[in-house]
Amino acid sequence: MCIVTDEMERLQTGGDMLDALRNWLSRQTRDRLAVLAKACRITFRPSTYVEELRSRPGTTVGAAFKFFLACVGLALAAEAVFSLTFDTAFSDIVHHSFPILVALLGSVTLYALLLLLGTPRLHFKPTLATALETGGAAVLLMVGLALALLTADFLASYQEVKSSPCGHRTIICLLSGGTLTTYDLPRRTTGTLGWSGPLILLVILATIVHSVRVLARALEASQGVAPWRTYLVALTSLVLLSPASLLTINLIYSALYGRP
Repeated sequence: MCIVTDEMERLQTGGDMLDALRNWLSRQTRDRLAVLAKACRITFRPSTYVEELRSRPGTTVGAAFKFFLACVGLALAAEAVFSLTFDTAFSDIVHHSFPILVALLGSVTLYALLLLLGTPRLHFKPTLATALETGGAAVLLMVGLALALLTADFLASYQEVKSSPCGHRTIICLLSGGTLTTYDLPRRTTGTLGWSGPLILLVILATIVHSVRVLARALEASQGVAPWRTYLVALTSLVLLSPASLLTINLIYSALYGRP
């Protein structure tokens, strides 16, 4: 009788653990879907996002930062799937840190530059929260589109990817046919692999322009900031932050994977 009771208790304990695991997975899935839905709303339905800012109190900095980190996590998860599929080095964690750094530092720089312009009715926390939300959505969009283009490029030349002489199998080395390991544009003379490189640069540029436009509309709706001020300080932030961030990341990349 005791043996039967013990076995039932073990089964009950196992069932409780499975239920807890299912609940955790379900909660994590819902949270990630909510992040993805919000990022899509900010990106593709900015008018809805702007109306949300008008109709509710501003998002707290903590919630906005959590959303930003969740967007980064989704981007890195997509990169991990890509790396496993095509047997590439998980090198874009370095590449992705460039827009991540610019978005994070740019949030604070944006506020400081708006203050220098004498922007009226400007508040630090709502400005930082809005910049983090739009920045997180921008990172997710940029990385998602870049990986989509790379996937199409690599699938079209799958055997070429598999037989590449690249020792570290970084994405930039594969795109260049094994001749480049840094951020230069691919210069292939044969084969089809590498056509996605120039398109990815266009995606980066288009994402920046679109995201700044969304940010300008959001700040105008939430704090009455004139759009021209946001455009001006966003451009200034990019000019100030991009070279230093890119240099730092290039040094990290070269240290990890070597120079050409």
